Amino acid sequence: MKEFLNKLKNINISKIVKKKKTKQIASLYTSMVLGSIIGIGISVINTRLLGPKQYGDLKFLQNLFSFVLTFLTLGLFVSGTRLVAQKKKREYKKSIGWKSVNISSIYFYCINYRTFYILFF
Repeated sequence: MKEFLNKLKNINISKIVKKKKTKQIASLYTSMVLGSIIGIGISVINTRLLGPKQYGDLKFLQNLFSFVLTFLTLGLFVSGTRLVAQKKKREYKKSIGWKSVNISSIYFYCINYRTFYILFF
């Protein structure tokens, strides 16, 4: 226990706060908290403006779209961002980023074309 406390005393907080990763983690956490707070606020406003029936319809559609998107994306965005995060060199990151955008665009074009064709023809 004393060893742990000695190590804790030797940690320089100012060095940790000045690191780029620490700043990135803090900004990500802050944006997540602010996003949650804004989402709750918008939900309260929607509830008051729409009423119970219309708000229920809105939430049903949001949940339906969220469920469908889970299967339609096939993990393309998650795997693309994971690959970008794993690479060290900047040119590889750009290459992987553009490739994932192109693959996603082609995939979504095909899905949208098929859906449009099914609905209207």
